[in-house]
Amino acid sequence: MAGDEWVSTEVTVATPVHTVWRALRDREEIRRWHGWEYDGIEAEIDQIYIDAKQADDQAHTLDTGAGVFELEPRADSTVVRVTRARPEGERWAGVLDGIDQGWITFVQQLRLALERHAGEVWFQSDDQLGLTVDDWGDGLLVVVAERTGPEPNGSGAAVITTYGLDEREHQKLEQRWQAFWKDHYRER
Repeated sequence: MAGDEWVSTEVTVATPVHTVWRALRDREEIRRWHGWEYDGIEAEIDQIYIDAKQADDQAHTLDTGAGVFELEPRADSTVVRVTRARPEGERWAGVLDGIDQGWITFVQQLRLALERHAGEVWFQSDDQLGLTVDDWGDGLLVVVAERTGPEPNGSGAAVITTYGLDEREHQKLEQRWQAFWKDHYRER
């Protein structure tokens, strides 16, 4: 990838590098923050993090095959950077694809899990907005606008991360968001 890589996302997490590294390598820690609920999540975690193409415990780098995590210690914080091979073709200039969008979401979920702040704008990029939600057990709502793709006006997604909700509260939240999504948007 030398010479063709670009930073997909970069964020500073107010946590020491060894804690961030453990969150990227320990299956139980990863499950606390990565992705969303669906039947294939365990296989996805294994594919990306556990069975990674290459992991260097000393340099704190993890090559997933789709992106390279680089952790840079800074005092009591860690810069988490994901780099990827630059997409080919002019039409990709300045455009983030779905994989880049995913990395942005995942790194922000990691940051929330490690810092656990609540009640604020968590992050904002050109195509995403992440908001913490106290009522969701220190939760995170990430709204993604994808301007490219098969839909004529682009598409979007909402990713909800929760901590500490009981099963009933979790089901109510899930039902409310599924109903909202169904009423306002058509599925692909």
